[in-house]
Amino acid sequence: MADNTLAFYSVSLAVGKEVKLIRKISLHGHRSNVRVLAFSSDNLAIFTGGSESVKMWNKKTLNCIRTVETSSPVQCLCVLPGDRHILAGLEDGKLLVIDIAAGDIIESISAHLKDLKSIYMLPDELGCVTGGGDSTVKLWQLELVTLPNSDRKVLSLLHLKTLELDENVQCSRVSPDNKLLAVALLDNTVKIFFMDTFKHFIDLYGHTLPVNDLDISYDSSIIITASADKTIRIWGLDYGDCHRRLTTESTLTSIKFIPKTHQFFTTDKNGNIKHWDADVFERVLTLQGHRGECRNMSVSGNGYYIASCGQDNVIRLYEKTEEPLVLEDEREEERTQEDEKELATGEETNVYGGPSVLALPTKKTISSEKAAELLLECLNVIKEYKDSLLENENKGIEKPSLPIIMTAFNVKTTDDYLLEIIKRIRSSELEEVLLLMPFSSVCYFMEALIPLLNHMHHGIEPVVRSLIFLVQTLHKPITSVKDMMPILRQLNVLATKKTNEFRDLVGENLHSLMFINNSQEEEELVFNITQNVQKKRKRQKQKLLKTVIVNI
Repeated sequence: MADNTLAFYSVSLAVGKEVKLIRKISLHGHRSNVRVLAFSSDNLAIFTGGSESVKMWNKKTLNCIRTVETSSPVQCLCVLPGDRHILAGLEDGKLLVIDIAAGDIIESISAHLKDLKSIYMLPDELGCVTGGGDSTVKLWQLELVTLPNSDRKVLSLLHLKTLELDENVQCSRVSPDNKLLAVALLDNTVKIFFMDTFKHFIDLYGHTLPVNDLDISYDSSIIITASADKTIRIWGLDYGDCHRRLTTESTLTSIKFIPKTHQFFTTDKNGNIKHWDADVFERVLTLQGHRGECRNMSVSGNGYYIASCGQDNVIRLYEKTEEPLVLEDEREEERTQEDEKELATGEETNVYGGPSVLALPTKKTISSEKAAELLLECLNVIKEYKDSLLENENKGIEKPSLPIIMTAFNVKTTDDYLLEIIKRIRSSELEEVLLLMPFSSVCYFMEALIPLLNHMHHGIEPVVRSLIFLVQTLHKPITSVKDMMPILRQLNVLATKKTNEFRDLVGENLHSLMFINNSQEEEELVFNITQNVQKKRKRQKQKLLKTVIVNI
């Protein structure tokens, strides 16, 4: 089934009998995207939140221990002291108090009017702060309440104060000394408030796009922000000055300090997890794991483990090793990887076919780039010539003369010109050349293949190869264009027909050559036998003649 389950049903042939489910095998993982995760305080368990549930995993065995279904996608998680309860913020603004041992929801609180984006535990572990899309930050206190008609006490939250803001809250953090509250807003700023009175302290300006995540160091001296503008900013909490601006290649999604250090990790939409040092303002290491966007991550309390989740629906766990790290070697390896990324399937190509269209081992060479430029020039010349030809026909003027470049290639028609260019492309570089073409040129190129397939020629093989490769690689973008559907149907019919004809021609020629070869072998065999018989008879005559002479 589509949700990774295997079901066994009993179906009766009698009329009116219902189908009965006998057995069902299912994996314990999430059935949809994982958006957030968190470590337990003892670093033995990992909690993950997805679109439909909150799950608890054993870090050592990687098995799912508990699953709690939710009514809305989970936006944030917070593990309470003692590792017996967790708080989950949902997209509909509800705040869930979940009992881990029982695997049940103890209480569902309507904390915010819109999505609840951030939950952060206070340093004194007596409460938490939440931030939501309703432009408010709320302070909550943990308390034990007695259930009605029972002596049993359960954990609950008591709302204390509300901080109203002008923009939607992206995330919020409390400094470890419990003095300051940092709130990232949708207007690209980070506002700092005093924790006891909620009075405004300072604003952090500089980002050109909203801040997606922030964190405060253990000594409450540094605050780091990760923004959608592909930059990291390191600020001082005393005066709000920006110590350094670090740039990255992609939009940042989360940022976390390593406990008891000024080193931190970031995740981005390229699927990378990067290790930085805030003291020397330098990148230390890059971990590549996820395919697509890396949405969130969590650093364990001892700083030895990192868990991350991404667009590929995979939770990845990283462990710190004792292996020494040499920055010069890391930079050299990164430069090597950047050179290897110069593939025709890399991100610099103009054709979009989704993540990792093909894993071609060959590099984007100079010859493939020149061939791509030659093919694009050919398509532009053909288009301009056909436009001028149509314009002259409408005006009743004589046909325009052939372009000079077509005369240089000694061709008379545009179809011959295109076929000549395709033939000049090396067979080993054909795929790379096609991937270097922009999508608009790909559509026109496929349309120009129709007249080539209408006539039988010896260049049918590269033409059909080009067509099949483009359809396999760019199926979704091509089929999304309405005008391409009739062209694809026509190309399908022509390619199938011409391929069969060419296959029959090759087969006929092959068997003809085999027949000629067999005939020649038979003639040579008869000739060799005849020669051997003649030589044998000649030797017998000579022997007989010698015998007669001796007798005489």
